[in-house]
Amino acid sequence: VEAIAEAITDELAEPAPGTSWQDMLDLMSHSFRDLTRAHPAVFRVLLSGERPAALVRTADAVVARLMDHGFGESDATNTFRTFIRYLLGVIVIESDASLSKSELDATFDSGIALLISGTGALRTGHSL
Repeated sequence: VEAIAEAITDELAEPAPGTSWQDMLDLMSHSFRDLTRAHPAVFRVLLSGERPAALVRTADAVVARLMDHGFGESDATNTFRTFIRYLLGVIVIESDASLSKSELDATFDSGIALLISGTGALRTGHSL
């Protein structure tokens, strides 16, 4: 399981240096979704028990990147948790969806845009 987790996390897209936090979250969210579509059985195994070290390291790296963009540790952790929960929900819903690929893609893109927009609003002190 650890070796599989290492191989999968190595496939996750890496944002280029200087990428905004918004573009980073968008890129990584789309990459995560693409990986779950390419390896659906693998993700069921990886998420069914104790989290492999590679997944924990990846989560920590995303939180650290958010902190590098000025997020406090608590806000970075909460942002990561919100995105990963959305992504995991998408995996479950899309695995049994009756919508077309274009409808699924549009809904996913809209959800990520809303999460990024809401995160930005909260960071600047605006209520949603």
